[in-house]
Amino acid sequence: MKSILQSYKGMFRKKYVKIYLLYMLFFMVDGPVQNMLPVLLEEKGQPARYYGYLLALINACCVVVPGLVSILSVKYNAYRVAAVAMIAAIVTGCMAFGVNQTYLLIAVLVVLACARTGFNYSLGNDINYEIEDEHRGKYFAVRDLFLYGGISLGLFLGGLFVKRAGVSGMYAAAGLLYVLPLVMLLIVRWECGAGKDGQKTDSDAEEEAEERVSWRVFRRIAGDKKFWSYMIVKFFANIYGVAMEYLPLYALTIGISVSNVMSIFSFMTLFNAVGALFVSHMGDLKGRKWFYVFDIGFDALPAMIFLLSQNVPLFVFGIILSMVKDVFASVSFAYFYDVFDDHNGTIILGIVESFSSAVGIIMPVVIGWVWEVSPQLVFGIGAVGCLLSAGVAAVFLPNKKSSA
Repeated sequence: MKSILQSYKGMFRKKYVKIYLLYMLFFMVDGPVQNMLPVLLEEKGQPARYYGYLLALINACCVVVPGLVSILSVKYNAYRVAAVAMIAAIVTGCMAFGVNQTYLLIAVLVVLACARTGFNYSLGNDINYEIEDEHRGKYFAVRDLFLYGGISLGLFLGGLFVKRAGVSGMYAAAGLLYVLPLVMLLIVRWECGAGKDGQKTDSDAEEEAEERVSWRVFRRIAGDKKFWSYMIVKFFANIYGVAMEYLPLYALTIGISVSNVMSIFSFMTLFNAVGALFVSHMGDLKGRKWFYVFDIGFDALPAMIFLLSQNVPLFVFGIILSMVKDVFASVSFAYFYDVFDDHNGTIILGIVESFSSAVGIIMPVVIGWVWEVSPQLVFGIGAVGCLLSAGVAAVFLPNKKSSA
């Protein structure tokens, strides 16, 4: 235990702390903004169906935006793209306060919702490759503590602000407060990016960027077996993810209140955040592949429980199992950066996430049809998705042990 805790000392160097603070500040502001979208529409007198239109547009944008942001980040510098995303959040956050015309409001909120994607797939991805391989798992674990801490703090403060100024007033305040992560972005840029950029002339940087987004690179990616294996893994994993979206509805069908389910989620989120610190340490030492395979394959067990039993205690046990394994989430995310190097990884992640978003639009329709036939069968399909995903990952994805 003591040795594990000591291994995290290096994760609190000045450079890392500034990155953690950037994530905390951004998600402290962005958390309530994303969560209060339906309430804002209701306060402005918009029919409930318009929230559905808003979600559909956001999901459609997420098919394109991750890949586009990744390409622009390689071509024009990730820090600049992240800064543009934050400036867009500042402008649209303030506009959300005063705009009441339906279609203009929806357009404003779509841009505001996409600001998070712009941040994650530009600067977030660039920073992830700056972290040393042997520390990457621990970095994600500590970063997520700050990230979720920022969201929790933002939701608490946002709730207090809504009581005083209303939801529209909260959005105006949030728009202005996006300045805080923007300033922190400039500080991180100076700490992490200036030295790297300073080693290259402008012509060298431009030539490298052109090379990294050329058609030759896309052809190389298309010919990479690891890329297609990872895409197949993500496809099957997304089937399980969509199936689990029906879990609260399934809870109602067997007589469990959604509030009780959410209480379990809240407790397990805290447990996972702490447990991830220890699992990430082991992943950094032993290699991350088999943690990743276990993470996606283990989900088949709770899915089978939901398929085979309508017993309430077993259902609750299945929920706990489905969340306990999320202690591996930081290691699983770090594994992507083991599989794909920094030369192509930024673009590949954008492509993969755009593909996942496309699946996320189509698959709910298919799962919805299955739900009409048999709610339990939805989770059977989810279990099959988990096993196929884990099988492909185990056979076709490489193992890479860090140098630690």
